[in-house]
Amino acid sequence: MRVLRLALAVGLIIAVAGCGDDGDDDEVAGAPSVASAAAAPAAGGDDKVLTALVGEQGKPDAFAVSLADASGAAVTTLPAGEYQIKVSDPSKIHNLHLTGAGVDEKTNVKETAEVTWTVQLTAGTYIAVCDPHPKKMKLELIVT
Repeated sequence: MRVLRLALAVGLIIAVAGCGDDGDDDEVAGAPSVASAAAAPAAGGDDKVLTALVGEQGKPDAFAVSLADASGAAVTTLPAGEYQIKVSDPSKIHNLHLTGAGVDEKTNVKETAEVTWTVQLTAGTYIAVCDPHPKKMKLELIVT
């Protein structure tokens, strides 16, 4: 798992949330604006296994959420199908909440978690957010 996390840190484009005023008292002054992850379909023999990371490698409380395929490439589009999403949520101030057609999975805000979700993704848009910081930590996944 540590090797996979290191690969994510090197190979991912992190979706980092901006510093607009959303009325959230937890806002971080000067936070970088949203960076869009490059669209990349899952590839390779493990094309149905994805990894989600809350925060950044070595910075669990960073305002970031990312999704990657087995090769470590950022994912923003996928074909419909059943997927396993290995979630790493090492923060006690963030969570990961994935919603979309038939999917509503989340980790707890005040707990750390290493979980695997098995989800059936159908065509449409799925959103992964941190519930306490939805404007600063948001990732959109398009399923075709």
